[in-house]
Amino acid sequence: MSKQPTPSINAEADAFLRAHPELLVGRDALGKAEREFGDDTFSIVNKPTANIVLIQHFNPDTLDRLFAVALIDDAKAEKYYKESNQDGEDGQEDAESCPGCGAGSSRARVGGPERFLYAKMETCKEQCPEAQVGRMWPA
Repeated sequence: MSKQPTPSINAEADAFLRAHPELLVGRDALGKAEREFGDDTFSIVNKPTANIVLIQHFNPDTLDRLFAVALIDDAKAEKYYKESNQDGEDGQEDAESCPGCGAGSSRARVGGPERFLYAKMETCKEQCPEAQVGRMWPA
């Protein structure tokens, strides 16, 4: 993990980073990983702690996570997260897993900041009556 000094890191963020040494840290690490893996990825941006924006890139064919980067106290990342986050905007609670086929149910009970860190995504099963194109859940 490429740690950069962060004077304002809180205990929750520090514990999260220590528990996940596979996470890259900082904007330089993000740029390097994006150059290494190229444009053929999709990403998920979320906030596991108050001062971390977590960016995870996935392979669109296998749905495996390629890399994850924690941006700590990063104003640009915070702005992007606030502008892009669509959680709760439709007035309905987001489903933790697919009610039709159960995709994502293996991760539905994960709590704490770890609930935002995904090794893989999954889509609905082929015969799912509620399948939606592009809808994915953490596996």
